[in-house]
This record gives sequence, C-alpha cells and structure tokens, in this order.
Amino acid sequence: MPQGLVNLYTRDIEAGLHFYRDLLGFAETFRTPTEGIPEQVELRLNGFTIGLGTVEAAKNAVQPPHNRGNNRNALLRDPDGNLVEIVATAGQ
Repeated sequence: MPQGLVNLYTRDIEAGLHFYRDLLGFAETFRTPTEGIPEQVELRLNGFTIGLGTVEAAKNAVQPPHNRGNNRNALLRDPDGNLVEIVATAGQ
C-alpha cells in the first residue's frame, strides 16, 4: 500500500518521466493511454507514488465519482480552481 501520493501537472510529461523514472529510479506502475505520449503516469519508489499528468489533461479532468481499478475516484476543483482528486481504496 502506498505510504504517500502526490500528483504533479506538467507541460512536458516526457521530461518529467525522464527525471523521476530514469534519473531518480521511480518505477512506472500506470500509464494512460498505453501507447504514444501519455496524459497520466504513476511512478512508485519505496511506497511513495508520484502521479504525473499533462496540464492539458488537467484542464479537462473534472469527473464525477467513478470506479478505477479497485478504487473509487472523483476529480473536482476547489474554490480556488485547484484540481483535487479524491480516492477511496476498496475496503476503506
């Protein structure tokens, strides 16, 4: 189970992947879409997860509650316009 998670949004996801995966040693655990340049990637190292998403995907990311794997997710904006993702892990 991840000990921590932070989502970062970038204008250059390939540069972010190079930094976190190739230079710092994070392992890629999720990618969408699976082919081509991704919109969202999750990377994990020692129980800590970093989610990298494109700025373009974040602009269109508001989603009502939905199932994603074993989790229940919702993406919404707070009063200041920040994108917030709420995740409930199955069994919690």
